[in-house]
This record gives sequence, C-alpha cells and structure tokens, in this order.
Amino acid sequence: MTQQHAQPMTQQQRRQYNRTVHRQQRLEAAAARGPAGIAAAWMDEARAAAKSWSDPEAAWADLATTLQHFCRRYGR
Repeated sequence: MTQQHAQPMTQQQRRQYNRTVHRQQRLEAAAARGPAGIAAAWMDEARAAAKSWSDPEAAWADLATTLQHFCRRYGR
C-alpha cells in the first residue's frame, strides 16, 4: 500500500481553508441556538459580503431592500 502525499498549501489556500473551517464552526454554533441563531449567522454573512463586494454601496442597498421586504411581510 502506498501513501499519497498532499502537496503543501499555499498561503492563500491555507487562508481560504481556515476561513471555511471557521465559517462552518460558526454556523454549527448558530444552529445550536435554533432559528434565531441561524438568522444571526446569515446576517453576519450578509454584512461581510456587502462590505467586501466590488460595489459595496449597491450590495448594502440590495440587503436593505431585502430586509425591508422581510419586515413588511412580517408586519413591522
């Protein structure tokens, strides 16, 4: 039986891997808190996405519109 050796990760690959692992851990912790925890985790993801998007102003506007529709739907 031979062992296959994985090639070492580049610094960029390592960062991406760490981000993925950290995100998964956060989502698991949020899920343990139930639907409100999951919603809070998605809000964190949405904020991060809007902040890092190539056109942050448009992303924030889209997020604001989505939240506005949600609030209207549920009577606020």
